[in-house]
Order: sequence, then structure tokens, then C-alpha cells
Amino acid sequence: MHLLFGLKPSNRGARRRRTSRWLTGLCCAAALVSAQTPEEAEALLHRTAERYRTAEAYLFIANEKTVTAAGLQRRETGSTVLTAKEADGRTRVEIDDGANGGVAVDDGSSRWLYIPQMEKYVELPRGQAVPQGDQTIPGLDFGALVKRYLDRYASLDQRVLNANLIGTETVATQEGEIECDRVAAIYNPPPGMREGKIEREYWISRLGGEVLRERSVASMLQPESQNRVTVTQEIDFQRAHIGEGIDKQLFVFVPPPGTRQVESFREDVSSENQVDRQAPDFTLENILDGTSVQLSSLRGKVVLLDFWATWCGPCRYDMPYVQALYDEHKERGLEVFGVNSEIHTVAVNYLAKNGLTFPTLHDERMRVAMLFQVQALPSFVVIDRQGRIAGYMVGTRTKAQIEKALFDAGL
Repeated sequence: MHLLFGLKPSNRGARRRRTSRWLTGLCCAAALVSAQTPEEAEALLHRTAERYRTAEAYLFIANEKTVTAAGLQRRETGSTVLTAKEADGRTRVEIDDGANGGVAVDDGSSRWLYIPQMEKYVELPRGQAVPQGDQTIPGLDFGALVKRYLDRYASLDQRVLNANLIGTETVATQEGEIECDRVAAIYNPPPGMREGKIEREYWISRLGGEVLRERSVASMLQPESQNRVTVTQEIDFQRAHIGEGIDKQLFVFVPPPGTRQVESFREDVSSENQVDRQAPDFTLENILDGTSVQLSSLRGKVVLLDFWATWCGPCRYDMPYVQALYDEHKERGLEVFGVNSEIHTVAVNYLAKNGLTFPTLHDERMRVAMLFQVQALPSFVVIDRQGRIAGYMVGTRTKAQIEKALFDAGL
């Protein structure tokens, strides 16, 4: 999805160089501290937090990158987020993480929810609750996203152990180069964060007092383990504006060309109307060996997708059938993939314990499940050699039933 405001593409190489310089700077920040006192730094943090606490209208557009590392495991996620609010209560949220996205607009009388991957949007009268199952993107709360940066920076002066002004530095934004005060702070971790440590740097605009860049590192011991988890986050604001003067068109929803309005994102989801449509493309990681699998690269083969979870009894019942089909037909051009959204280790341990060797893909936040409009587990999707959905089965099935669907697809 392209955000609706013509965001400039990020320079990833430059960002990597900035990140490297930042990590080096964070390690030796004490040597860089200028003559300003810690009291001045803490006063600046307090003024900045107060600006966010009292904000009634704002517009933020940010690129976020998060890297989570635990032992040999490493996961990187990134997204572009827009949040805007008028003093009269109108709001807009957009999010794009490269594989998923959505738009939510409250224009003062109605709320509009739009999912680009589905090419559908819904209208909800203001005050009406979002219907069960229509929470747009699993794991995303658009209500919380509206206040994402307000909540984050309204508390940046809390639990501060020490802070220092490192100096001044310019930050590039859509509005040009802006001079910022650079502040390094160490925070007392919240209760329950085992042997936790939080270090952050902020680039605070000297012109408007908004945070234009953040770099943070948080680490803690995993529960009941001596393994340390480290979360590194970068937030770069393309726009950061608090106050009036926001473009009013932000709060008007205009359906993109080719989209259609529906009563519910879950309408008309059945095995019958899934069949014979082009299978949506995706790329996911194989949890067993870390390789990436792109569905479109398997064109010319029959593909079986088994959406499952370890907590799902019917899924566990059917998985030996899936394993048998994988063993018997992989030489004939059959590709079999489980699709699981649980923590890697949970799924990997279950597969190993039960002798299941067919590849399983990690579907973080159930993005692919949403693309295939999966509403129940297990769900089986058969894709023919032309990349079209030839079979869509919800609920437990016998081996013979799944095999027939594979043969019907041209196996």
C-alpha cells in the first residue's frame, strides 16, 4: 500500500550508516557530553513531555524499525505510520509494514476502515462498536495507534535515572533540515522487567519542541531463563507537527479506485467463493531452516497450505494426514506448507516432538491468514499449477478428502 501523502522513499544505506554511527555514539555517549548539566537535559525532557501531554491537534509521519534479538534468533520489522488528530476529534491513521496495511478515518460523523489487500472498505456510524471479527488487521488497534506518539513521548520524562545533552544536530524531514538538541537518557525499567536496562536518545526540534528522531535499546532476561532479549528501535519522523494548521483533507475518506464498500470485511467468506480466484502472493520464513518462501515462485506446482496451531485439537488430528501426503507426493511436484502464527519455538518443538517434517511458515500477526480470509483452524487451501485457488476446506478433513482436492487441482 502507498500512503496517500506521497512519502519519500527512505535511503536504507544512509539509514544503516546513521544507525552504525548512533550505536557507536550510544556506547561512548559519556565522552561526548558537552558542558550542559544533567538538570538542563532533564528540564528539556520535561518540557517536551509536557508538550505532548497537552497536545490537542497533531500530525506525525514516521518510519519505524525494530530488531529483536535473543540468542541466535533475530527478527526485524519495519513500518511507516501516520497519525493525525484535529482538536474537534477527527482522526486519521495509516500504517504500512510492506506486507500489510490499513487506513482508519473518523470524519466527525462516520468512521471508515480500509484494507488495501482486500480492496474493501466499511463505514461505521460514529459511536457504533466495530463488529466482532472486523478489527481490520489482527494485532493492530487503530484506536491506540491514533495516540501512538502522544502516549510514547508524554512519558519520556518519567523513570529517568540520568540524562545528558550531547549537543546539537540537524535532522532531515519533509520540511527540510531542522536543528535539534540531542539528548541521551537512561531509564529505570518498569516492574517485571527482569534485570532490565533501557537507553534512549532523542533528537528534539529546537524550533517546535517535537521529537524528530529516537534511538533506543532495551534488554532484559527472559522469564525463567538466563537468555537475554535485546530490542533495538529506530524511529525517524518525516513530519512531526503539534498544533493547528493540519490539512483538512486528511480527515476526509476518499475510496481508492477499484475498491468496493462492504458491510463487513468478513462477509461472503466461504469455501465456494474462495475457489477459482487468483491466490494472493506472499513471502514467509520457513521456521525449520530460516529460508524464505514466495508463493508466486512455486508456479507450475500444486501447493497445499495447512493453517494450523498447536492449541487447535482438530489441527493436531489432521497433521499426520498432511505429513503422509507430503511424503507420498512431493516427488510428483506437490509443495506442502503449514502456516502457523505462534512463537517459533512453540511450533518447532511441537513439530519435532511429533515427527512432522513438512515445512511450516511463520505467519506473523496472521497476515497471510487474513489474505486468504481464514476464519477457523484448520483451514486447507489447494493452489493449482496456474496459481489459482482450486480447493478451500474449513475444518478437519480425512486424508482421502485432501488428496482428492489435490488430484482435482492437477497433481
